[in-house]
This record gives sequence, structure tokens and C-alpha cells, in this order.
Amino acid sequence: MDKKLEVVNSISFLKKRSLQSLKVYNEAISAYNLGLSEAIKLHKRFPIFLDTNVLLRIYSISFTEREKYKKFFQDHTESIYITDQIQREFIKNREDVINKFFEDVTKKIPQTFKRDILNNIESFLTSNKVILKDYKMIEEGLKNVKKECAGLLDSLNSEVEKNKTKSKNIILEDEVLNALGKTNTLNQLSENEIEQIKKDFDLLVSQINKEDGEKDLGKTGKAFPGLGDLKKKPDDPYGDYIIFHEILNHMSKKKTDAVFLTFDTAKGDWMQTTKAPHLHYIENVFLNTGKTLYILDAERVLETLLEGSFESLISGSEEYVDDLDLYINRDSLRQFLNSHSFTKDRKETIDINTLTKELILNGVSYIYDLEQAFKKAELYFNEYDLSSFSQSSFVRFALYILNKNYIWINPSGLHSRLDFSKHKRNVNLPKDSLDDFNSFLDSIVN
Repeated sequence: MDKKLEVVNSISFLKKRSLQSLKVYNEAISAYNLGLSEAIKLHKRFPIFLDTNVLLRIYSISFTEREKYKKFFQDHTESIYITDQIQREFIKNREDVINKFFEDVTKKIPQTFKRDILNNIESFLTSNKVILKDYKMIEEGLKNVKKECAGLLDSLNSEVEKNKTKSKNIILEDEVLNALGKTNTLNQLSENEIEQIKKDFDLLVSQINKEDGEKDLGKTGKAFPGLGDLKKKPDDPYGDYIIFHEILNHMSKKKTDAVFLTFDTAKGDWMQTTKAPHLHYIENVFLNTGKTLYILDAERVLETLLEGSFESLISGSEEYVDDLDLYINRDSLRQFLNSHSFTKDRKETIDINTLTKELILNGVSYIYDLEQAFKKAELYFNEYDLSSFSQSSFVRFALYILNKNYIWINPSGLHSRLDFSKHKRNVNLPKDSLDDFNSFLDSIVN
């Protein structure tokens, strides 16, 4: 047998999963508890492995908070480790996240300023022009405020242009990239090792119901790294499982405990959805290496350590950049709606299959199309009362704003035209040109 293959056979989540005993279980839990307080503080005795989303997060937070984040990279240069799989994912997504921050955050600020401040002042003056004749001082004051705000908008547009240049420069002249280049990077595992890891993963997957895989995440001892990616990345779900074995191989060779920081805490495969550790992971790592791996919520650790807020400002999260290229189907649509900031907290009232068919009927074929529809329609969100809208109602509304001929499938299966007029607030619509909307419609409808 190939020697390299023998190595990975000794470091295997799958093969150690069945080697449970009360003695090992107790030793593993005791060792975990003993070092937990130091691990949370990122004591320098621990190698610190950073997930791809931790590396990418710096490009989706405010420029002020980026300085703290960057200092973290610089202060922990000798302790930070980046596996080969994470290096590849980071390089693949870095430029997209930088550009997405400009499109979703920086570029949107003037639009939001105009919509929420200037347009509302104009709307108030127009709606109350008769009564304001009795309050001349208020009317003149508001007109002066409007004039000042228009000046601020000009200044804001100017600053946005500067940040646009700054964003472009970051791609080529990046202090963060320079700092990461000085950290410890792991080499790629051999082809035989990767092949065996993927075979093990496929075997684990074969033991569950793919359609109901999410249910196994909540069952004691059932989760494994990558289980949460089966639906999101059906063509290549191996990434997290490979990362897990890269870390364990390093721990075994160096005979060391380690910390793994990730923002990917919602899926439930790196840790429980309550953010408590999977105890069978602690035991499995101990069986494989004789050491302890602390898989920690990066948000909690970094916000405490760096005294800042590092929530991503872009819609959704950088870990979903690849999802925008997906065709719309039941699984990709559900994943998008449950993660997007506009829809994740809304309830659903119709079958996801019906909404999927409806979007395809209207020419919306990709998740990217829906993301762009949300962006374009956002200018009009404050003109309607959307508080009671379900996920599907919100989707229909966004597409209706862009295309008044949008067709929906009613409960009896018939195709009907939408009418949201009863949800219209009593204010004037923005006077922005619809040229961009029309060109957008040409790209996703018909």
C-alpha cells in the first residue's frame, strides 16, 4: 500500500468514529475543558487555523473595523495557520467579496441617503404644501434642510468615488494579503490522501438520507464536517471535510492542540446550532491525534478579543458568493431565502416548489437574477408596507416592482396578475429614472 495512503488511513474521521470507549470519552472531554479558557483567549501555545470566511470577512466590514482585524493578523502572524484547501477557497472568492462590498455597501449609501432623507423631505413638502402656508418658518426651514442635504449628497457621492478607487486598489495593493503571506501555510495533501478523504466522505453520505440530511445535524453523534454543504454545494461538498483532515494531520505531526475559528456556525456541522461543541468531534480528534481541537465561533472570540463588531455588511455572507451562480431550484432557492437579510426572518406560506416554478415561468433562472432584483427594487421598499409579507410575497413584490406583468401561480394552479396597490403608502414615488430597471428586465425576463 502507498505509504502516504497509510498516513491518511491513520488520521480518519470515518475510521475513528466507531472506536468509542468510556475511558477515551472521559479523557477527551477532560482535556477539552482543561484548555478551553486559554483557547478562547487564543493563547500563543495554540496554532490558530482560520476558516475561509474568517479571512474573507475583513473585506466585508467597515474600513474602521478593518484596522483592528488587520492588527489581529499582524499580532498573531506566527500562530496563524492556513490550510491548502482554505488558501484555494480564499483566492477563488477574494476579488468577488471586495467588489461585492463596493456594490452592496459603498455604492448603496448615496442611494439610501437620497431615498430615506431627500425623497422623504420632498414628499412631506409636496403632501403638505397647503397647510405649510400657515407655517412659513417650518416650510423655509425644511427647504433649507433639503438644500443642505443635497450638498451632503454631493459630498457623499464624491467620497464614494474615492472609495471606489480604494476598492480597486485593494485588489492589487493589499496590506491584508501581505500580512497573510507571512503566516504559516500548509502544503496540499497528496492525491492519494485527497482521494481517500473523498471516499470516506461519500461513504458517510451514503449512510444518511440526502434529502433529510439536515435532520442528522441535530442528532447526537451524527454530524460530520461538510454535512451542511450537501444541498448548497452538491457537486463539490468535500471542502470542510478536507479542511478537518488537514488540521488533524498537522496536529498529529506536531503533537499539538489547535484552535479553529469559523463564522460558519449556522449550518450545524462545525458546531451545534446552539454554538456548543459536537462532543463526538472532541472524542474523534482525540482518538486521531491524542490532542484537542477547539472549534470556536469566530464572532464571539474576535469581538471579545478585539473589542469591535465584525458583522458582514454585504447582503448575505461572503461564504455564499458561489451560490449566486446556481440555477434556481427548490434547494438553492430555500438556501438563498433563508440566508438573505431581506427574507431570512420572514415566514413562508406556500410550497417552495410552487415558488420555484413561478420564478422560472417569469424568466428568473439564476439566484444571481433574484439577488439583482432585490437590489434594484430596494429603492421602492419604503413606499410600501411590507411588514406582513412572507418570503414568497416579498419575492413576488420585488419582481413586480420591476415588471408589472409578473405572473404568479395562484392556489388553484392558474396564472394571475399581481396587484400590490393596497400596500402602497401615501407618499410620492422617487423620481429616479427607470432606465436601469428596463435594461435589467431585458436581462432576466422574457
